[in-house]
Amino acid sequence: MRLRALAVGAAILAAAGPAFADPILVTHHNAVAPAVGGGRVFWAEQHGRHAALLTATPGGHASTIFRLTGPHAAHSPYAQITRVAASTHFMAFTVSTGYGDPYTCPAIDEHPAGDSRCRAGRETFNALYAGPVGGPYRRLAGVTGERTSRCRAGSAAGTIDVSGGAVAFAEVVVHCTGQVRSATSRIVVRDGGGAGKARVLAGCHVHRSSSPQNDGVAVAGQYLAWSPDACDWQGRIRLFRWHSGKLVYRLPLRYYVRPFDVAKDGTVIGQPTLSVNGQDEQGYLAAFPPRRHPHPQILPRFGIRVDALSASHHSLAVGYAPTDGSKTDVLVTSDRQGNHRNELSSELDSVFPWMDCDGSVAAWSQGDPPNRLYASGVGR
Repeated sequence: MRLRALAVGAAILAAAGPAFADPILVTHHNAVAPAVGGGRVFWAEQHGRHAALLTATPGGHASTIFRLTGPHAAHSPYAQITRVAASTHFMAFTVSTGYGDPYTCPAIDEHPAGDSRCRAGRETFNALYAGPVGGPYRRLAGVTGERTSRCRAGSAAGTIDVSGGAVAFAEVVVHCTGQVRSATSRIVVRDGGGAGKARVLAGCHVHRSSSPQNDGVAVAGQYLAWSPDACDWQGRIRLFRWHSGKLVYRLPLRYYVRPFDVAKDGTVIGQPTLSVNGQDEQGYLAAFPPRRHPHPQILPRFGIRVDALSASHHSLAVGYAPTDGSKTDVLVTSDRQGNHRNELSSELDSVFPWMDCDGSVAAWSQGDPPNRLYASGVGR
């Protein structure tokens, strides 16, 4: 496994793209949910055991800012950039290498040589990196997979988000007391461009089956929203002021909210399942203010189901299924109240509704698989 950061940060931030209005095709080879920060689009491309992280302004020249090479293996070696998050000058991303099917034998777990569970494949490395756009990047979490039956300490990051120079991430940490293995699931924030002290806001002991990939994480300004997979009722959101570590609220259990995002003023916006005339209904967004007992404001309905959401200071980007029989989603922008909607696409993949928006630029994927990445300016 080989990884390489490319020192092109100053040139990237100085480059200006042309003015644009209509959607622009960024690449035919996107392999991850895109990120948008500072008007730039970030995406990953994967070719066998090689992967790269790229960025560009819509219509501008693409720059490669990170490369990753997977192991030499006879059986389907791979390298993947699995998640990307970005702000104007700062970014974070997770990576994975291995061969075959990585999900049966994650690198964080212990698997002795000859383990039958690993016949289909195994993950040999995963990590979370963060740093200024273009590098250098600091490894904040990660583990190298080994064929061993002994307990091995390590950490594996899952869902990530960034705001300003802070990165928030869900993480599973494995501890070894002698050869006794225990694991903790937790939510962590590091500021200072990833170089600051790790602030652990909450966590719990978990079983081997817990995955930080299933947590929901959103950070904006001083607020962080966390929906843990293992440490609470599944899907229950906790809102923190992460600088102080103060818990603002846990949403009542009647609110299962997915997807969701948080704005810089601490408002959590997401799709609850509502009861309408005795039946469960989706497609609505609810805005929860940062109060101890938040009373939600229900926004006008978006189709029959919201599949993707991005909230900025003044606007929303929403991917939703317009009807029961629709094969693709509609992507729109709106103001924070869900009004003044502008359609960007009617071909957002409903299974992989990959999109992001920073309030000035939106990016999304289309196709089956969703490899075509588009971008467009959005009105404020």
